[in-house]
Amino acid sequence: MLQKAEETMDLIVPEKLDIERVFTPDGMDTLLKGIKSRVESFVPDATTDQGRKDIISLAFKVTKSKTFIVDTSDKDLTEMRKKIKDRKKVVDKAKTFLDDLRDKTRQPVTDWEAEQERIEEEKAEEQRKVTEERINALQKVGCVVPFIVLATMPDDEFQCLLDDKTFEFNEAEREKAEDVAAEKARLAKEAADRKAEDGRLAKQKEEQEAEAARQKAAQAELDAKQAKLDAQEKAIQDEKDRLTKEAADKKAAEDAEIQAAKDAEDLAKHQAKEKVEEEENAKAEAARQEALKPDKEKIDGWFGKIIDVIDDYPKVEDEEAAQLVGFAIDKMSVVMTMLLKEVQKL
Repeated sequence: MLQKAEETMDLIVPEKLDIERVFTPDGMDTLLKGIKSRVESFVPDATTDQGRKDIISLAFKVTKSKTFIVDTSDKDLTEMRKKIKDRKKVVDKAKTFLDDLRDKTRQPVTDWEAEQERIEEEKAEEQRKVTEERINALQKVGCVVPFIVLATMPDDEFQCLLDDKTFEFNEAEREKAEDVAAEKARLAKEAADRKAEDGRLAKQKEEQEAEAARQKAAQAELDAKQAKLDAQEKAIQDEKDRLTKEAADKKAAEDAEIQAAKDAEDLAKHQAKEKVEEEENAKAEAARQEALKPDKEKIDGWFGKIIDVIDDYPKVEDEEAAQLVGFAIDKMSVVMTMLLKEVQKL
């Protein structure tokens, strides 16, 4: 009968090892076969906590065996290394063999853990679906509850919540339906009242249009009569205006003829008067010029003497004196020119 894990001794007993023989291909194979035999004698049971602990403990012993082999091969055994030429190859083979044996020994627990993870994922997915169904059920009755709250809510509590919210929702929907029906009735009544009012207004408009047409026809008749009277009055007024204009034009022509004769007479008198005045003015100017003639001659002689005096200005050497003399001559020349012009106007 195979033994359980807790009854299994250490997989390697260092005191019983022949180190020089172990680190040879044949010696290592014998050691590894012994370890494998002891591991395979264990009956794994991954369905219980103790069984999984035993499996993990046995896998750990495999790892300890590998560690012992590696550590032993790394010790400073100079003489042994000389004898064991394939030591590294043998150790590498042992490491690979024991790693595989360890993984194989632990595989039931690894499989069990994977299965538990899958089960937990399925439970979580199932719980998520249940929670989403709860959310959808509550949303249909206008209620929103956080996901985490619904996920942890007991079934009876959720059912009470759903029943309460369903009742409230149905009551609200019933009231809403009643309000909609009342609103439809109100709108129908308003539509009927509006239709009746539209009919009344249409009839009133028709009567108003008929009255407006009658008044328009009567007004057109009055306008026609008034237009006829206006035309007659205009004809009479036009005739009066023509006669008045003819009389005014005739009088204007007569007045123009009289005024033209008067203007011609006044012009002749004015021209005759101007001629007499011109003759008298000419005689008076001739007499004045004759009377002024001696004085003009005296003034001309006097101006001649003054000009001679101006021309006979002193010749000076000093520049400042010369400027003063030049300034005096310029001023006297301007004055004399002005006076000569005034004498000529006499």
